[in-house]
Amino acid sequence: MDYGLKKYSRKGTHYELAITAAKRIKKVNFLIKHRDEKDIEHHLVSSLETYRNLKPHLITQLNKEQPVIMTRAELFGFRHSPDIAIGDDGTAIELKLIKNSQSVRELLGQAMCYRVNYRYVILVFVAPDTDCSFIDLCGQKRTNEHKLLNALAADFGIFSVVGPTPEGKNLSFGF
Repeated sequence: MDYGLKKYSRKGTHYELAITAAKRIKKVNFLIKHRDEKDIEHHLVSSLETYRNLKPHLITQLNKEQPVIMTRAELFGFRHSPDIAIGDDGTAIELKLIKNSQSVRELLGQAMCYRVNYRYVILVFVAPDTDCSFIDLCGQKRTNEHKLLNALAADFGIFSVVGPTPEGKNLSFGF
């Protein structure tokens, strides 16, 4: 069925870069002091830039001197820009500090918008504290949350990282 999304495959350069980024994001320590979501985004970008293979392909909203402009997904008459992109149409990365149910809905909606112009999307759900029930629900294999995040990866090329757990680790879906 054609959903109007950019075609993707589980092989090739774009896929390898997406998986490399997702694996790196899974290792990021989100147990950092932060004032807001922008602080966490800076931390994430810094972590991704340490990978030699990723750095030349990264496009961020933070680096004003980069020669490439980030591709915006246009859908329903609005322009949508991810926090970070890998390549012009490769992978969109969106980070969200999960404060309430609206944050989750926004992030899931943004993923679908980005898939119109990007082959892959990596969603980064960051809970404000480690005792958040959101993380617990995502970690239990029989919950709707766990099933949904796995299905988004399998069917739509939308990978997810959820964290931090009380142990300081992150959960991953799709890779």
